[in-house]
This record gives sequence, C-alpha cells and structure tokens, in this order.
Amino acid sequence: MRSKKIAFLYEVFQFKKLLKQIHSNVEQADIIFFFPAYHLGGAERVHADILETFSQYKTCCFITEKSKNDFLKETFYQYTDIIELGAFRSLVYKWYAKKVAGLINRKKKAIIFGCNSSFFYRVLPHVQNHIKVVDLVHAFSFEYPWAAEKLSLPVLKKIDTRIVLGKKTFDDFKQQYHEEGKDENLLSRIMIIPNKVDTPDTFPQKPDNPNLKVLFVGRNSSEKRPEIFLEIVKKSYSLQLPVEFTLIGDFDEFHVSYPNLHIAGSIKEKEKLNQYYLESDLLLITSWREGFPMVILEGMAYGVVPVSTNVGEVPEFINDKNQNGWIIQDDSIPLYLNKKTVSLNDFMPCVDKFIECIAQSAKNRTQLKIFQMNAYQSVKRDFSAAANRKAYLDMMAINGLDKKYEA
Repeated sequence: MRSKKIAFLYEVFQFKKLLKQIHSNVEQADIIFFFPAYHLGGAERVHADILETFSQYKTCCFITEKSKNDFLKETFYQYTDIIELGAFRSLVYKWYAKKVAGLINRKKKAIIFGCNSSFFYRVLPHVQNHIKVVDLVHAFSFEYPWAAEKLSLPVLKKIDTRIVLGKKTFDDFKQQYHEEGKDENLLSRIMIIPNKVDTPDTFPQKPDNPNLKVLFVGRNSSEKRPEIFLEIVKKSYSLQLPVEFTLIGDFDEFHVSYPNLHIAGSIKEKEKLNQYYLESDLLLITSWREGFPMVILEGMAYGVVPVSTNVGEVPEFINDKNQNGWIIQDDSIPLYLNKKTVSLNDFMPCVDKFIECIAQSAKNRTQLKIFQMNAYQSVKRDFSAAANRKAYLDMMAINGLDKKYEA
C-alpha cells in the first residue's frame, strides 16, 4: 500500500494533465464505456463488438487496467475515443473516481456502461441520479474478491440495467440478491442479451479428415485449464486415437511436444482463424468457469462441434435436444469453486469423458456430420448479429439514448 501512496503523489500530476482529454471526450459522448483491457480474450471480443454497435454514436471508453497484449487495441481505437488509465498504479484511490464522476455529472444526459472494471464500480457511488448506468456481467467470478457481482452489491440501486448472457447468470443473481437481502424488484432490471456471431450464408463445405481434427482456442489462464487439454492430447496419443490436435492462443511459451499436437499461437486474422474452424471437427472447452465462450459460437458457425464442461450458459444451448455438441459433467468443478487444491487425479475422470467423446466422434462419422450441421443451424438461428444489435439499441433507448440509427 505504501508503494501505491508514493505512486499517487507522482501520478496525480500525470492524471491532471490527462484531465483535458478526459473532459473533452466525456463532454462530447452520448455513451461512456468502462472496460478493463483490449488484450486477447473472449470478453474483450464481446466488448469490441459492443463498441462497434454504437460506433455511429459519440462514445468514449476508459481502459482501466494494463492490457497484457495489444491483440484488440486497433479494433477498440477504430470504434471509439480511448482514454488509457492502465498505467496508473494508484487508481484505487477515491480521488480518481470522484474526478471522473464529477466530469460525467456535468452532463445533462448520458449513459455509462461498464463491464469487468473495478474502477467503474468505484465511480458509481459518486455518479448523480440523472446519469443512466448499465453494466454487463459475463459470469460470476466466484474466486475473486474483485468480481463484479461482489463489487456491485453496495451500488445495486445505481444500476438501471444489468445485462447477462443467459438464464444461468440470471439465476445466480437471483440467489445472490436473496442471500444478501436485496430488494427482489431489482431483478426486473436484469436483461438477457446473448452474444452474437457472424455466420456464413450457407453451411460451409467441411473436409472429410482421415484423422479427426480437434481444436483448443483461448487464453492461457487458470480457469481455462489448458493442462486438461494437454492430458487429453497425451492420453489420445497413448491410446493411438486417429486424432490431430491444434492449440490456438497465447501458448507460445508452452514447452511441450507431442506428435499429435500443433501449437499455432495467437491468431489475429479472422480469416485465418475461420480457416482453422472450417478444417476442424471438434472444439474442446475444458474450463471450470465460463459465461458463454465466444469460441464456441465462432466454431459452430463453421460446423465445429463443441465438447464442453458443464459451465456457465453452455448447457442451455449445447444439449441433447439441439444435438449440436456434448456436455461433460465435471465433478472437479466444485473443488475450484470452494478454493480447494486440485490434483491430477481429481480431474482425470473429466479427461476420460473427453476422450470417450473424441473416440466416439472418430468412429461414428455419420453422427458427427449430423452434429456439425446442427451446430451451424442452431448458432445461426439463436446468435445472429442483427438480433444482438437490435437488443443493445433497444436497451439503450430504454435508458434514454436517442434512436438515431436503425437496428
């Protein structure tokens, strides 16, 4: 804490120099966004899509943490005016939140929209009631003290609209509000807006791969559990399954080598990533916590069949009724939720279930083709870009945004 106090004494002068830009951006903006970063990630991809939806309006966006890389920086800057705050180590001090809130309060009318940003929730107590407030919660982050569902509790009544991705997170909030003794009428402020994905106009012609091609696409983070994916790779090789695996994401420093594994690294180019999806059969989601992974939607748009742990909103969409993928019941997830130490033996049953699905897909190609078509059709039906855009524009109109542009 002492280092932050020392940083504050220096950084306050740097911030005052930035106030002119902040004032100018905030003064002109219809919507003021607060997002943590523009690095590689599904949530960041969703945030970029939201910025694109409102790019015809006057907006600005506070980036409130230091990005791990510049993966989506160019995209963020393309759609809005960016105010970078990630370099300020002392941003936890109330002085900053009061300064930003003071500039917002000068506006006669504005909407502020935040997601995954601790600074956003520190600003809210100082925002006056004529400012409309919207937040987006992808999923509960149970293990983190700075999780949005925890930080927002003291300012719930300030939040005019809360967006979630599906019924699972809505039910999580219903339980939390009850346990915390919050007014149940606040649940009426929650809206479900699913994510979007661009799909080809017709089902893409997929190759008949002699060896099944299996993808893992994501960030190298603890909740994604890439170690489970590597165990699946290793065991598939020992069982001599006719499968080739590809790992896509920030895994360049992974010093592993298996004959059946290719590490492709991070891929910025959408066309290149879509080509991987087109050529692949299965996508593995090994996470112990998720909202609704964008990679599932991106893959399904190209006929990739997801095999996912029972996390977040995924089972609502990937299920026996839709016949568009497989859900793995992972008994080790409660250990993570309860902050227990998890060993290899704890998640090996999960690995075995993934292996079973992969082996079945490699053997029964007729069923795989049916699931591939169903994957494409269901994602095109339920996650269209047009429906997502209309939902966000309608939501903002409810909060006072002039509807200048057609949905």
